Amino acid sequence: MKTNPDKNIFRQKGISAREGLSYEQVKAKSKEITYFLMTLPEIKDSSEIFCYLSSQGKKEVETGQFISWALEQNKNIYVPRSNWQEKTLTLHKLPAFPPDRTFFDEKFGIMEPKENYNLLEDLLKLKTVILPGTAGDLKGTRYGLKAGFYDRFLEKLSQIRKANSRTAPTPILILFEEQMFPELPREEHDFPVKIIVTDKNIYRI
Repeated sequence: MKTNPDKNIFRQKGISAREGLSYEQVKAKSKEITYFLMTLPEIKDSSEIFCYLSSQGKKEVETGQFISWALEQNKNIYVPRSNWQEKTLTLHKLPAFPPDRTFFDEKFGIMEPKENYNLLEDLLKLKTVILPGTAGDLKGTRYGLKAGFYDRFLEKLSQIRKANSRTAPTPILILFEEQMFPELPREEHDFPVKIIVTDKNIYRI
């Protein structure tokens, strides 16, 4: 599938904005985003949450503090494992944070659960999905790293929910305010989010 070339321009702008931050800024901004997440009714009312594991040394929104808090609140946290051949994700329950390296592997600097460890079979359990991104806009458009893992994952969730007459989980994008744009080019396969949380604002779409 051919990608709109303008998407790559905005994606790179978002990545450059992120990389232009100091590690101290990343940490401080991530703390503000965590606070905003903790105040959301969608988070407070959810006991089953999907959240990515941020990577040490990478300038992305750090999720460790949020995950620790959620586990302390007796919420179930599920983290992704990437299937690079099929470009899909499987979900695995995280019992503690930091992850036990006995059950987790490191790929490309990212901690991922081993293939069959605490695998979530019933995706209908999920209530909230917290997503990474390289750019976002005021209409709920989300850009990732172009591989399409999360778009496929959200589309699969939506299809499962529709087939079972259930409400889809709330997708929440977290990124730095510097990665927000008024409007981004969107294609049919780009799955929009309902909420975007930055270090400055909570945007409800």
